[in-house]
Amino acid sequence: MNHATNMLREHMFYSMRMHYVITEGGEAPNVVPDRASVWYFVRNSDDKLESDHNRVIDAAKGAAIATGTELSQVRVLTAIHQRYNNKAAAELFQKNMELVGMPKWTDEEHAYAKALQKTLKAKEVGMPDKVSPIQLPPSVFTGSGSSDVGR
Repeated sequence: MNHATNMLREHMFYSMRMHYVITEGGEAPNVVPDRASVWYFVRNSDDKLESDHNRVIDAAKGAAIATGTELSQVRVLTAIHQRYNNKAAAELFQKNMELVGMPKWTDEEHAYAKALQKTLKAKEVGMPDKVSPIQLPPSVFTGSGSSDVGR
């Protein structure tokens, strides 16, 4: 199944995120277990999520057919909507961060940050001393990492 879903990644819309962990995969190398389990996280926007979920289920069904085994159970443990930006909250948080200000970094913290920046061939400036201005979210989602609070 994992082989099929990894091939499936090449054919999914760019906003789709899929992660998995094999929770039961056998007890010894090169021995087919009598039971195996995998846990998938499938993430996308509301309008694409159901079709993505169905394609992952189809990969599981196909794997069972290909191996002459049985897909005995599919459970959906939870579902959440993607994260929506909240302008009023962002502006309130921004005001409070500006009011409080940045932490007073130690020389050691600045040195550590500069060392990391150097390894990345970035400008060696250390830790920030000013709160960054608020930025508008991009008008078109073009991909990013994923989190437990949505895309």
